[in-house]
Amino acid sequence: MLVSKGKIFGRQLFEHLDAGQTVVKSYAAFLLKIPRNYRGVSNITYLRGRLVLHERDVLYERDAGPERDLVIEVGGLFSIASR
Repeated sequence: MLVSKGKIFGRQLFEHLDAGQTVVKSYAAFLLKIPRNYRGVSNITYLRGRLVLHERDVLYERDAGPERDLVIEVGGLFSIASR
C-alpha cells in the first residue's frame, strides 16, 4: 500500500538502495496532550530549540494566535549536524 501511494507530505515513502550501499537515518517522535477542541495541525515550525504545532482552520480571529499553538522544548534535537 505504501509503495503504491509513493509520497506523503511531499516526501518519498521509500527509496531504493544499491547492493552494498549504506544509508543512515534518524527519526524523532513526540507526544502531546491535545485540547478537546483542537482542530488539527496546519504547519510545524522549528526555531531556537522549540517545535511549534500551529492549529489549522481556526474559526474565529479571537481563537487564532500563539496561545493556540502547541509548543515542545526540544533543544538541539533537530539541529542539522555538519558532516
